[in-house]
Amino acid sequence: MISIIVPVYKVEAYLSKCIESILTQTFDDFELLLIDDGSPDSCGEICEKYAGKDSRIQAIHIKNRGLSGARNYGIERASGDYLSFVDSDDWIESDMIENLYSVAVKTDADMVFCGYSKDFASKEITAPAKQQIWTGTESVKALIEGDIFPFAWGKLWKKSLIKDKRFPEGRRFEDVLTGYQWLEGATAAGCPGTGYHYIQRENSIVHEHDIANLLEFWDAHWERREHLKGRDPAMDQKLLLYCTQAAIRVWRWYYPLYGCATERIREIRQFMREHCPLFGCSGWPLMARVGAYFTHFDGKLAFWTFGQINKIYLRAVNRKTVGKTADDRAGKDA
Repeated sequence: MISIIVPVYKVEAYLSKCIESILTQTFDDFELLLIDDGSPDSCGEICEKYAGKDSRIQAIHIKNRGLSGARNYGIERASGDYLSFVDSDDWIESDMIENLYSVAVKTDADMVFCGYSKDFASKEITAPAKQQIWTGTESVKALIEGDIFPFAWGKLWKKSLIKDKRFPEGRRFEDVLTGYQWLEGATAAGCPGTGYHYIQRENSIVHEHDIANLLEFWDAHWERREHLKGRDPAMDQKLLLYCTQAAIRVWRWYYPLYGCATERIREIRQFMREHCPLFGCSGWPLMARVGAYFTHFDGKLAFWTFGQINKIYLRAVNRKTVGKTADDRAGKDA
């Protein structure tokens, strides 16, 4: 009934926990496709070990194609009516698949998603799924508004919905580039419970701050805006905010790494000057409005100054988050 696709690459310390969490699902009518993406460590052997123990598991070894390529290969090999993606360094609650499938059957939704927990070394931040059903164009709008999470994982997708649509190979932040295309014209539904655990690794792609990563992050959000702009004024405002936040990310990290501007940096600055007011738009978070000001400039002073402001801001946010997490845990203990 369900094909669970797990791309595997250099995660030998996490892989067994990921696989075990899938094998202990209360819903057991699934196949598990472990796509060994040319991993140079012992991940291939771990996949084979589990495949030898459970007939539902296929250990598939391919030349390295990246996360998108491994997911795409899994889609081609999947035989289930539904697809679910799990990253190999994450893990899922034992009832996640059952809960997702139950809502999918009840609502006949093309995509069902659950809440997730962002797991750090010393804290967890939980994001529950909104209990709602969206149809047609509302699904994409809900994705942009943040009511539907932007990740491929933590979801159950009808395979018939995806058809020939695939993740963009050779690109980073593939979920940003894919989700809105898969959801166009689709019905989506939120599922109760926090089923997915998103492990925060310092060496993951999301946390890389090299120039390629920074520009890929910008490109993904710019391309999505270009595809969706003009459909809805509120959505246009949100898409511009996301582009601004992507530009802010570049300005935050670029100076410590490289110092001087490049032609790509000037392209981003020009976009900000043409589309974003100097102090952002009303209703935006304060940090986005401050950041919008600095992204209109590409001088070393602008990079350095905003970098210092953002360090202070991140420290304040971290203290607030840690305090809130401690209060939540105290409440649970009580």
